[in-house]
Amino acid sequence: MRSCQAENISDVILILGKRLQSNHLTAEGRSRVEALPKYLERFEPARTAIVFCGGVTEGQTRSEAREMLNYYQQLQGERGPQSAMIILEDQSQTTVENVKNAAQKIIEIADRQQLKAFNVHIVSNDYHLERILQIQSLLEEQGLLSSFIEQCQNSGITLSISENLNDHCSVPYPHSNRAGETFLALDELTVYRVYLEGLRRNAFEDIDGERRQQPYQIATSAISKLKVLVTEPNYLERINVVERITAKTALSNEELLSDLERFNKELTELNRLLDPERESS
Repeated sequence: MRSCQAENISDVILILGKRLQSNHLTAEGRSRVEALPKYLERFEPARTAIVFCGGVTEGQTRSEAREMLNYYQQLQGERGPQSAMIILEDQSQTTVENVKNAAQKIIEIADRQQLKAFNVHIVSNDYHLERILQIQSLLEEQGLLSSFIEQCQNSGITLSISENLNDHCSVPYPHSNRAGETFLALDELTVYRVYLEGLRRNAFEDIDGERRQQPYQIATSAISKLKVLVTEPNYLERINVVERITAKTALSNEELLSDLERFNKELTELNRLLDPERESS
């Protein structure tokens, strides 16, 4: 395993992290790593860097990146060493930080070689990749890929990142049950959260509400699904809060900040509570 000096890297593969449970990979986290060996057959190892992303999150003592790498090495088993460069990005807490810190790793690679242009490929579960690309399409100013490319451009590096799902490694979500369906419906609300964040940071203006239209439709559809799937009163109460904020159009920056903070709080808590992989209390 090559892990230090770069030579002539042209392809960078990001494996996005998933929260550990009891310091171990979940089924979702394992599925991302399990898809990697086959996906790597498309690339020339000597020109490829693999970036495992994910830090130590609350309640854990190991990083997502390290656990994914350990599992990857276990899967390799008797295949013997492969020559792709391995990089750990073990400081991030969120997908946004995964991408921001991965950009810095690419900058570090570029500093050690002449080639300053890279093709970037992402490994994650299907719903996660779809959401990243959906936000990139609807709210480009808030898109992770846009900020990723800009961060590298500021250092004189050119990135090519396809917005076609088939050009990345889209791994099937492993929970095909009611709990999984509930979690996926909840994840759709991410689009509206990103819309509110864009308004708050003045990434775009939406005086006539045109930019709100599609995120709003996605959110209301997701809320309708959740109100059918969720039966626990305390969860439904949180969903009702999210619904009220979604239905409301912020009239001032002060109001928008308050709405965004509450929306984020409720969505984050629901994400933890409704994740099929969460630890039992």
